[in-house]
Amino acid sequence: THTNEPCNDFHWTFRELSSGITTESYNPNHVYLCPPEGDSIEVTLTCYIGADNACDSTRRDTIVTRNIISEHPEFHYETCPETPVFFDGKLFSRDTVYETTHPNFAGCDSTATMYLKVYPKIKDTYRHDSICSNAYVVINGESYNQPMDSQKFYLKTIHGCDSIVYLTLTVNPRLEMQMAPYGYSCADDESFFIAFDISVGQFDSLNIEFNTPQLRDTTIYDPSVNTILIPFSPTILPGSYKSTLTFHQYCCGIQRQERAIEILYRSSIVEQKWNDVLTLLSPEYNGGYTFSAIQWYKDGQPIPDETGPYLYQPLDFGAEYQALLTNVADGVTAFTCPIQPVYHEQLTPFPTIVQAGQHMPIYMEQPTTIWYFTVSGQLYATYNLPRGYSTLYVPMQQGVYVLKATTQQGESQAQVMIVE
Repeated sequence: THTNEPCNDFHWTFRELSSGITTESYNPNHVYLCPPEGDSIEVTLTCYIGADNACDSTRRDTIVTRNIISEHPEFHYETCPETPVFFDGKLFSRDTVYETTHPNFAGCDSTATMYLKVYPKIKDTYRHDSICSNAYVVINGESYNQPMDSQKFYLKTIHGCDSIVYLTLTVNPRLEMQMAPYGYSCADDESFFIAFDISVGQFDSLNIEFNTPQLRDTTIYDPSVNTILIPFSPTILPGSYKSTLTFHQYCCGIQRQERAIEILYRSSIVEQKWNDVLTLLSPEYNGGYTFSAIQWYKDGQPIPDETGPYLYQPLDFGAEYQALLTNVADGVTAFTCPIQPVYHEQLTPFPTIVQAGQHMPIYMEQPTTIWYFTVSGQLYATYNLPRGYSTLYVPMQQGVYVLKATTQQGESQAQVMIVE
């Protein structure tokens, strides 16, 4: 039923849905203050007419109100010099703190602040670098191994900004070398050479180390050197030694080469006593060595059954002889340096065989001195015989002797004597 009768009373109910707060009013023209942060408001209106408000009508609506509180947002940007920032209708390319104020929908002022950091422009970089010929430089995903002279590259910084690098690249050739062959050195040489041939590259330094304190370590800094003189004492113990050559090369690291070194006994510890005997000198004359094993060699081949301190056989004057010796002191086995016998006219080629203690009649045309030597070079006895008939006494000990006779006029004669 519709009527034009005016309402007697009004009942308003306002309930904020977010907080549950309810406000009531009986004023027909009630003004409700909405929360500034905005909310959903359930509005209920009940109107009454008739005697004692016998009739009523209710209407319920939900009204959404917006936030009218002014905001002050902040915007932070970082950029490169070549990339300006667009804000509030403007372009910015320098460090800036910028504020702008605009009314919101409710007509209230709202201020926004922009903070802009612009990274400094990177100056062009000129870089010199070196690599080894077996290495690479990777730029923008590409590998490079060839020399460059101020080659231009566009790169990105850690912030993504553009930068330009001019690269000069030196490619150092990796060392390629061969060690020169090495034979042996005699203990009385007092030095030997280490040599090598470098076909590619050059070293910055070279360390040479030995596995014995008898040889002195050394360092070379001159890359033009390819032959090094290594001195040693004449008292060095013969044997096999090892040298380690460490080549240091900038960018390319190190390379090592090992070289065996053979030091042989000096040839002078062997003496030729006549044309068919070589003998090892005794410790008193050979430098103090005592040997536990001996093997004679001719032209690099062992001579069967010749394992004594002397070699007694017709000597080959075109051949080289050596003795392989084991030193009692350290157990090391090493050769002597080669000996090439020399033919002596004054030596008789065949020995005289006599009995120990034998008395030999002899006639001397002039006064003569006679010496008996053992095969090791030791003087056994001396006799001074006058002119005419005399008696020569044969040694009492068995062995091989050299009888040397020198006349008053200086003429000499030598004879091999085997005493049985």
